[in-house]
Amino acid sequence: MKKAEELSLQTGMEVKEGEELFKVTQIKNTPFHIVSSEQGHFVAIGNARLTEYQNSFEDAENLVNSKDWNL
Repeated sequence: MKKAEELSLQTGMEVKEGEELFKVTQIKNTPFHIVSSEQGHFVAIGNARLTEYQNSFEDAENLVNSKDWNL
């Protein structure tokens, strides 16, 4: 069984070989990333998800830029 077929069975979603499931984008000059998928976009640091899903990449990016992250 191919990996794509196995993942399709596990998730109940059609997955094609070589299909991108999500995209991770580094936010310049920050330790944060925006993770984008079919479900939306959220802000993460490392393996930790920091926000709920947002409707657009720009909405997620604005969440990072609108907060004072100095600790």
